[in-house]
Amino acid sequence: MNTELDTGDVSATQHSRHRLNWGARTPTQTPIDFHRMFQLFPRDGDPGRVAINALLFDSFTIAQFKCGPVSMVRERRAVGSGERFWLILCTKGRLDISMAGKPLAAFSEQFFVVPPGDERLTFMVPEYCEGMLFTFHRSEVEPLRPEAAKLREETLRAPLGRASFGYLKGILDSDSGTIGDDTTTLRTLVREVARAIVRTSTVVDPATECLFESAQWVLQAEFTNPEFNAAQLAQRLGVSRSTLDRAYSARGCRIAQEIRRARAEYAKSRLDLYPSWSRSLVAHLAGFGSGVSLRRALEEFNLKPSR
Repeated sequence: MNTELDTGDVSATQHSRHRLNWGARTPTQTPIDFHRMFQLFPRDGDPGRVAINALLFDSFTIAQFKCGPVSMVRERRAVGSGERFWLILCTKGRLDISMAGKPLAAFSEQFFVVPPGDERLTFMVPEYCEGMLFTFHRSEVEPLRPEAAKLREETLRAPLGRASFGYLKGILDSDSGTIGDDTTTLRTLVREVARAIVRTSTVVDPATECLFESAQWVLQAEFTNPEFNAAQLAQRLGVSRSTLDRAYSARGCRIAQEIRRARAEYAKSRLDLYPSWSRSLVAHLAGFGSGVSLRRALEEFNLKPSR
């Protein structure tokens, strides 16, 4: 197969951009062994052309692909490889995927969802094909536990799901390969895209939804108390801690995280409104134990005060 690999480290983090092209030769810096990731088998005498434009993070991959008639096999027994969801949208041509030898069902417009697992994946491309690939580690969407079938059937039905793929494509189209200091922000945004896609296929029980809304009302009234925690919230609502945990899990969040988020958002608003106030004072008013805890929470939720 006649391919050229063009790579470049974007930052010191586990995040880089890689292109696998056919045609013009380009300088090679830090090659990815594409043949260790996929076994390629040309079809009908074609050289098996594959072109990939990808943005790689430690637990995410966003990629656009173009390929001619070819078959590709992906083994998922590598460390961490079987812990990812694969979302594949074929936008032009035809793509057939099988998992452990069994055909994988596709939704309309040839949208495939491959659940985590160590089964071998086989990609059959009988003709020229274009599309998008988005993979993410299951830990990035915890505590949500999406089912592959629901994810496949609901994602493209929901406007948010369709918009998410457009957003991911926009990242690849607009990024020239130099992310610089925005790596952390970009990674946070991509994580939220993954969680948004998963939420489109998550059905929340009405009783659970009602409990969640009640809990959030109490949380917003009590979060400035530094002693306030998940156990106290459950006690105020008259439910068990496990019941309350399930209500939050159904919405893709955790109680402690939502308490920190409320405190961080409140602290940011105070810092923006009262520039003369010290961070230690704002941390105390927001319910944080220290200025360090406040700083970490602001970073966690990507909140940047004006000062």
